[in-house]
Amino acid sequence: MLPKLHQEKVTLWVNLLRELSSQLEEVEPTSISKSESWQQLQKIFGEEILTLTGEKLEPSIAQAMLAFQTEFHRCFRLLATDILFLQSSKNESTKQQRLTQVRARLDQMIVYCQNLLSSS
Repeated sequence: MLPKLHQEKVTLWVNLLRELSSQLEEVEPTSISKSESWQQLQKIFGEEILTLTGEKLEPSIAQAMLAFQTEFHRCFRLLATDILFLQSSKNESTKQQRLTQVRARLDQMIVYCQNLLSSS
C-alpha cells in the first residue's frame, strides 16, 4: 500500500492533469503552455512526483512506484513535445490532430495515476 504522502502527491498530480485537460476545452489550445495549470503541472512533477522515493515501502510497492515514475517521466516529456507541436501547427486539421494527441496523452497519464492509486 502506498503511504499517505505518496497517495496525496499522486492525487494532486491527477487533479492537475484533469484541470489541464478541461482547460483544453475552455481556452485556445495553442496557448496551453502559457497557462498556470501547465506551469504548475511542470513544477509539481519536478518537485513532488520525481522526488518520491521507495524507501520504507514494501519491495513490490517500491518497484511499482519506480515503474510509475519512469513511465510518467517518459509520458510527460512526450506531452511537452506534443504541446510544442500543437503550438506550432498552422493548419486547422493539423491543430486538431495535435490536440487529439495531447488529450490522449493526458488521458493516458490520468489512467496511470488511477491504476497506481487503486492498487494501493
